[in-house]
Amino acid sequence: MLVGHVLVMVALAVFAVCSLFAAPIAALLTVVFWFAFPALLVRSVRFNLSNTSIGNVRMGFSGSVGDYYIVLFKFLGMLILCGVLAGLLGGLTGLVFADAPMLKMLITGLSLVVLEAGAIVYLIWKQALFFGNNAQFGDMQFQSELRFPILLRKAAVWVAVCIGGTAALVAAAIFAVISGGGLPNLATVAGRIVSAGPELLLVILPPLAFWAYKAFVQASAHNLYWNHVNLNHRHPFKSALPLGSFIGLSLINGVLTLCTFGLYYPVAKVKIISAKLESLSLGDCDQLVAEFKPVEPSKGMVADSIFDSLNIDLAL
Repeated sequence: MLVGHVLVMVALAVFAVCSLFAAPIAALLTVVFWFAFPALLVRSVRFNLSNTSIGNVRMGFSGSVGDYYIVLFKFLGMLILCGVLAGLLGGLTGLVFADAPMLKMLITGLSLVVLEAGAIVYLIWKQALFFGNNAQFGDMQFQSELRFPILLRKAAVWVAVCIGGTAALVAAAIFAVISGGGLPNLATVAGRIVSAGPELLLVILPPLAFWAYKAFVQASAHNLYWNHVNLNHRHPFKSALPLGSFIGLSLINGVLTLCTFGLYYPVAKVKIISAKLESLSLGDCDQLVAEFKPVEPSKGMVADSIFDSLNIDLAL
């Protein structure tokens, strides 16, 4: 594990130096990293799963790096297609409404945002299928039955919450500035914080809102993913990760991590993983364990520690 962390630190230091004194080399390193990203990710998932066991049954992963590259290249193709379609819609709008150039720009921009947002949701869906369908429990294969329309509806909820939360933050900031910090003391923690002044309010609210929203998305995505996963279509998983308590846990973890200058982060990460695992259930697990054959652990500790250093979590 230490080797991967050291490699990440060295790579970041080299990239920082190159960014200051050799911009072309820094750009080349960026391209190399993104081309190596799929291989590192697949090796990391394979290592994590093959070194995870329930009873005497070890998990595994059968997905290949090539298959994941195909998923990413399809996504890049969709992004290009979205740009072309948005341009065509803008051009058609310009032909129909020749005297409204602003309308053409608006239609082009909105269509580009909507289409590419759909492409990103499509990538998330294909990744869920790739990692879900290639995971193994002993000699039994996982199956993900998550459908694209279901994920699209859930993503629409996430976007709506993000827009509503952002609007509420902006409104709170405007109200705090206009009030000049002269709000009455409401005899509550929130009231005393607001009464302390608009500057304090603007400093505290954004990170709290970000942690709460991130936890909301993580919890709902975790439940959505695992409630559509089963073993050989016969043994469905159930996930009941409570949104309220998970958001509260994430807020506490964020505050403690910030107050300890990052020292609390390992404990916070363990608590998050524990909460996710405790929310999962799978029928009669003892009966399943007795039926499966062992799978040998996989090598890939360096890749796993690299992704641990980068704080990449697939919620698998």
